[in-house]
Amino acid sequence: MRFLFAITLLVLSLPCWAQGPPPGVSSDGRPTGSIDPNLESEDDLPDSIIITYFKIDRLEKQFAYKDSMLHSQAHNYDPARKADVDYIHLGNQGSAADNLRYEKDAYIGFHAGQRQYDLYNFKLTDFKFFTGNVPFVGASFSPMGSQDNFVITADYSRSFEDGISVAANYRRIYQNGIYLSQATKLTNFGVSFRYIHPLKRYRAFLSMISNVNQEDNNGGPQFLSDLDSSERGNRDLIAVNIEGATTRHQQKYYSLINYYKLNSKYSNRDLSLRYDIGLDSRYYKYSDPATVGVKDQTFYGDIFLTDTRGVRKYKRVRKINNALYLYLADKERLNIKAGIIYDRYAFDQDKGADVEKSGYDNIYLDLDGNIPFLKNLTLITKAQLGIGDGTGDFNIDGSLDIDIGKIGSLRGGLKFYRHSPSLLQQSLYVTQIRIWDHSSTAVIPDSSFIKPVGSDFYGILTIPKLKLKAELHQHLESNAIYFDSTATPRQSKNLYSATTLTISNKIKVGILNLENSLLLQLMNNNLYGKPTYWSKHNFYFQFYMFKKSLHSRWGVETRFSSAYDGLAYNPVVGTFHQSGGSQVDLYPMTDVYFSGKVKKFKIFVKLENLLQVIDDSRVEYRLENYPSQDWRIRFGVSWLFLG
Repeated sequence: MRFLFAITLLVLSLPCWAQGPPPGVSSDGRPTGSIDPNLESEDDLPDSIIITYFKIDRLEKQFAYKDSMLHSQAHNYDPARKADVDYIHLGNQGSAADNLRYEKDAYIGFHAGQRQYDLYNFKLTDFKFFTGNVPFVGASFSPMGSQDNFVITADYSRSFEDGISVAANYRRIYQNGIYLSQATKLTNFGVSFRYIHPLKRYRAFLSMISNVNQEDNNGGPQFLSDLDSSERGNRDLIAVNIEGATTRHQQKYYSLINYYKLNSKYSNRDLSLRYDIGLDSRYYKYSDPATVGVKDQTFYGDIFLTDTRGVRKYKRVRKINNALYLYLADKERLNIKAGIIYDRYAFDQDKGADVEKSGYDNIYLDLDGNIPFLKNLTLITKAQLGIGDGTGDFNIDGSLDIDIGKIGSLRGGLKFYRHSPSLLQQSLYVTQIRIWDHSSTAVIPDSSFIKPVGSDFYGILTIPKLKLKAELHQHLESNAIYFDSTATPRQSKNLYSATTLTISNKIKVGILNLENSLLLQLMNNNLYGKPTYWSKHNFYFQFYMFKKSLHSRWGVETRFSSAYDGLAYNPVVGTFHQSGGSQVDLYPMTDVYFSGKVKKFKIFVKLENLLQVIDDSRVEYRLENYPSQDWRIRFGVSWLFLG
């Protein structure tokens, strides 16, 4: 009966709404001569309105924004499912998340090490400045069940007189969850003002970003057997490991980026001097105000329960950023940025009143650019070299992109890196008690961590006609740092090796479409709890309805992950770590969905976890002790407003 009811909801009727097209776009949504048809595009979408935009780091490069709900991510409102490869989280949207694919993000000098909410947070490079004088507003809303579960997003861009324009992004995730102490509240907001001098020599971007991530932590159900005996609607009655614990990460970032053009404004190339200054203030807090029960003591154990009156971790990091670059770019392939960066960090780990705050001078040279030569070859370079407190750190990435014409493109590269251990890996204080010390000044010299050194040899093949993309990476790293089953950092004495292959393609026959994504990973030692196999298969029918006024898609999407020794999560440390031998079973997560588009109004309706509708007793795990949410129905709507 539930299944029939769910399928009925998938045939909701759609309202119609429309406005006129923007400049450079015809009434049927096709680009006119005022828009370059060879613009780089983020998607290959049907039935789209094409608008151009640029980003702060690529001023001269125009991208095509294609407005359409009818693409592979239209029904995936959860950011964990929008990436090329899925992330896993604690079972509730907006909760701490980790990528299923092994990736290495090498940095220079200092890093706090708290990355569990990076998936959701806005970054300065995310801002899209839309061209033209037409105000642009895109908004979406996706509720579920009640006012305690919703996702809201909004994007805004407008140009004013006197060379001023503004871009703003907003996202609010509020998910109460279905278990006790599981709520997530995320608010991401960013605004950036652009100013262009009348002579077009000076350009400035004044930006502010606010990321607030708040999550209630329950440690998962206390007795997993309760899930088998409980009814689906009574999950909130199941005892959990901890109650009243909360994680909150907050960031406020202010930035001023200045460009001064050194050559003629009539030149096809832009040679500019760039100066950045910014203030980044963050804090990371975990708090459980009362730990008097036996289950609290069992959950925290002897390592993290340093005071029976409660558990608290607080870390504050402030950064003042200064960067000076020489910037050279054209409207096509050339883009070079070279300069020096000085970041002054001040941080406090709540060590106690008798311990002074610490500082770090992060100075490094930076080179980032695309350098074309010949007709179809482009050298892509990225090099960073630490010369301050991070002396000895480096990140060098060089690749060659070969344009094979109508066939596609081939890119091969090699990356070398060496980086300092993160602040979290070096030291941790809980309730003002030091839990570990692996810093260079550690009391026990042998406990100091050595800087990891690694390489990544990779190749990327793209064949547009076949809609095929394949990416192969061979990672090698010595002195790899990981977190063991007790959530304690360890350093491997052996060489770590990981080979990852990612393949995606699309097959289309008439109205039938099949999109496939595949990930294969081979590791000599699974230090980071990654599956060896993951795949996503999206099969759908796409066609017009109601005399071509409604562009519709009806689909089924299934995800597979191989059985493996999965990850666990420790909310005190704020990191994913090796499990205590917990096996994650193979389970196909299957969703059915409908998405539709009437000009600029769009809607989707989605039934998630279809197999649980058939077998209501089954509960899926992608993470130790954290069950995925039960089957549910979700819908969403979005609008595009053009002034």
